[in-house]
Amino acid sequence: MIRNSTVIVGRKTYEEISNILSDPIARIWNAQVIVMSRDPDYQVRHQQAKSATSLDDALSKARFQPICVLGGAEIYREVLACENLVDRMELTEIDRNYGEEGVCFPEFNLDDWNRSLLEECETQSGVQYRFIRFDRK
Repeated sequence: MIRNSTVIVGRKTYEEISNILSDPIARIWNAQVIVMSRDPDYQVRHQQAKSATSLDDALSKARFQPICVLGGAEIYREVLACENLVDRMELTEIDRNYGEEGVCFPEFNLDDWNRSLLEECETQSGVQYRFIRFDRK
């Protein structure tokens, strides 16, 4: 879903992704990446990435469809607050409590969505998780 799309991502999430050894932005994704930051002078690290200071700014810079939002939590909240902007969500549900340091996807009204299980998995250490798709009714 990310390939050949526009990816909107927050600064913290972008920096975490781009710091991992296999950096998918540079090595795997064939996507336009737009990094949202409140800092108008924020500099992105990748040629195929741009910065934006707001959701409206990010959406105006989007060249490719579909648009995928990869977080963080503040951006998810902002996108979900825009009526009918989101028509599909693909989420990972993890059966593990990360305590107060963990960041969770914001609450949303399940009555507005059709839920379908894509896949159930388990990590080597026994943590169970599911890939879930939600399509707007």
